[in-house]
Amino acid sequence: MVVNMKNKIFFCFIILLTLFLSISAISASENMTCDNLTSTDGNEVLANETDLDNIEDVENKSSTDIVANDKVSYVDYNDEFAVTLNSNGSALANKNIKIILNNVTYNKTTDSNGQASINFKLKAGIYTVSYSFDGDENYTFSNGTSTLTVKSDLVTSLNVYDEDITYREGLKSMFQLKLVDIYGRAVSNQKVTIKVGGKTYSAKTNSKGIATFKIKVNSKTGKFTLTATYGSAKISKKITVKK
Repeated sequence: MVVNMKNKIFFCFIILLTLFLSISAISASENMTCDNLTSTDGNEVLANETDLDNIEDVENKSSTDIVANDKVSYVDYNDEFAVTLNSNGSALANKNIKIILNNVTYNKTTDSNGQASINFKLKAGIYTVSYSFDGDENYTFSNGTSTLTVKSDLVTSLNVYDEDITYREGLKSMFQLKLVDIYGRAVSNQKVTIKVGGKTYSAKTNSKGIATFKIKVNSKTGKFTLTATYGSAKISKKITVKK
C-alpha cells in the first residue's frame, strides 16, 4: 500500500510538472508574438510616416521642365548650346544646373529668362548632351538629353555689305562683308580675310555676321579686285580708286 501511494504521488507530480512547463511555454510564446507584433507594427508605422512625409514634400513642390533643342554645328566653328529651365511655363532664374557634353560637366546658373549656355568647338560627330536640375526646397528634379551633330564643313557665303564702293588714293576707307550659313543666318565671331592692292586684312564678324575692314590703297587710280575668303567661301569685288 505504501509503495502504491508513493507511485501515485510521483505520478501526480509528473503530471503537474508537465502542465506547468506547458503553461510556461505557451505564455513565453505569446509574449514573443506580442513583442514581435508590437515591434513590427511600430516599424511599419514609422516607415509609413516617413513615406507620407516624402509624399507631402513632393506634393508641396512645383514641378520643373528643363529643355533644349537638338542642334547642328560645324567643325572649328565657335558655337554655343543653350538649355531652358521653367516651372508651369514660367522661367526659373538663378537656379544651378548641370550640362554634360563630351564627358565634360559644366555647372551653370540660369539667367532671368531661365536659360544657361555653354560654348563649344568640337570635331565632327554626333554627341549626346545631358542636362539636369537637382531641385531645391521649392522645385522638383528634372533632366533631359538632346543630340548635337557636328558636321565636317561649315557651308557659308560672303555677301558684300556695301555695293557701291569708291576709294580715294592714300586714304583709309571702310569696307564691309556679311558672313552667313546655308540657312542665311549670320555667322558671328569668325575671322574673314580680304586682299586688295597687294595687302591682306583680317577682321572678325560681329553678332550680325558683319566684318568691317579699314583699308588703304596706295596705288594708281583705276579699278582693282578685292578678294575676300572664309574657309571655302570666296567672293571678289571690283573697287575703283580715284584721286
